[in-house]
Amino acid sequence: MSWQVLIEFYAIATHPKKLAMAVAAVQADVLSLQHWRPVAPSVDLFKTAWAVQNRYNFSWWDSTIVAAAILTNCKILLSEDLQHEQVVNHTLQIINPFAENAPVPGVCSQ
Repeated sequence: MSWQVLIEFYAIATHPKKLAMAVAAVQADVLSLQHWRPVAPSVDLFKTAWAVQNRYNFSWWDSTIVAAAILTNCKILLSEDLQHEQVVNHTLQIINPFAENAPVPGVCSQ
């Protein structure tokens, strides 16, 4: 997870015309997600995001999220914005959790 994801989550979750969740509840969620050690902006994040953007033609914002996943050696990135089942850098698979054939959470096929 990247800090960008947490920032976007907070903005959408507390927006009065979007999710309109209670601010205190969203703040508690953001604090609890610190256990996942979100990736902060860094030179490595920028360089990796630039490489991802150049190779896959993702938007800058999607590239930074993908770069954070790559830098933390994630194998699966959940995203409804990117191509379902696309593999990035031969190691990271994009899964749209809302896709009809998305794997069931907690169930591994291997």
